Amino acid sequence: MLKDIVLFGAQGSGKGTQAKKLVDHFINQYRYFESGAVLRALESNDNAIGSYIKVLMDQGKLLHDALVVALFDAFYVTLGESQKMIVDGFPRDIPQMHSFLDRMYRNKREIIGIWIDVPKDVAIERAMKRGRPDDTKESVENRINTYYSQTMPIIEYIEHFGTLVKIDGTQTVEEVFEDILKALREDANK
Repeated sequence: MLKDIVLFGAQGSGKGTQAKKLVDHFINQYRYFESGAVLRALESNDNAIGSYIKVLMDQGKLLHDALVVALFDAFYVTLGESQKMIVDGFPRDIPQMHSFLDRMYRNKREIIGIWIDVPKDVAIERAMKRGRPDDTKESVENRINTYYSQTMPIIEYIEHFGTLVKIDGTQTVEEVFEDILKALREDANK
């Protein structure tokens, strides 16, 4: 049985690449929520929300939980009844995790966390190569430091319940993808 997939990993770990490969692999079975892409789209608007997002993203800081949770909630209502989701970049801190897990529990949805682990220096190097306007060295380092301080406790929490698989993200894109598929197959056979 397919579960909802939550991808964890520092910026530059390859979460977005793997999410897109999973969506292509599981044609029409998964919808993809990438918080970063949603926020970048909102940031491009010349209004109060766009300005707020731009300032914080340029500094590499997390946005207010209420905003990010509301964006996820808006995505969630678009899911068809049988559709599963791949979530990338959410939840990023403990309050977001509580909101997310509460929604999953209330809707009787099962998740599997996939943690694409890469060393900090590799994450910084990869993120700097993406060429996004908000990927300055300072903002990338801030986001990765925030990942370690805010998101790692979520990973540890989910790992404690046995619903997390750690993948070596230093491998090739294809090797990482194969490891993810293997983990999903093994989880489905439990």
